[in-house]
Amino acid sequence: MTRPIEKPGRIRRHRAFTLLEMLLATTLASVLMSAVLMVLTAVSRDRLRLAKMESASVSPAIINCLRWDLANAQTMSSATDGRSLILLGHGALDPSTLRPTGRLARVTYRAAEGGKTFHLVREQMLVDDPARPELWRELVGSEITGLWVLSSGASVASSAAGQLSVPSRVRIHVETISDPIDDFLWIK
Repeated sequence: MTRPIEKPGRIRRHRAFTLLEMLLATTLASVLMSAVLMVLTAVSRDRLRLAKMESASVSPAIINCLRWDLANAQTMSSATDGRSLILLGHGALDPSTLRPTGRLARVTYRAAEGGKTFHLVREQMLVDDPARPELWRELVGSEITGLWVLSSGASVASSAAGQLSVPSRVRIHVETISDPIDDFLWIK
């Protein structure tokens, strides 16, 4: 095949990107890279937060459960060895839905040894109907060897049975196998 003969003096034009198109493509690429960088930063932050939560042996749910029961208790008594805490008040939960019922109940937290592991168990017994006490137990946490709830601040009134009225501010000390947890809670 023969090539067409070009006329002298005619400039051949090749199609290329204009300066405006190049600027637009560069701007779009930088916006997309910024978005990718923000997503990677968020993923990294969430990964670190999850790793920190996994390393903590006591779940925030345990503290929330204690807060609920202490806020709804009228009296409390605890063993000196940190193995049990007994609360009496209107903090009963429905075993099937875990919703509050408002019934009078004795709630006992017990640190129990089960073979090679330690567990924190919550026991609830309804006391407003002596004919049907409805005892219910649930596992609250594992690797917990002791639980202390101490009054933080003003003195607390004591009853004849050794039970204390629940103070407005308490210090919770959860003894675990790895490292203890101390927390202060405002109850009322």
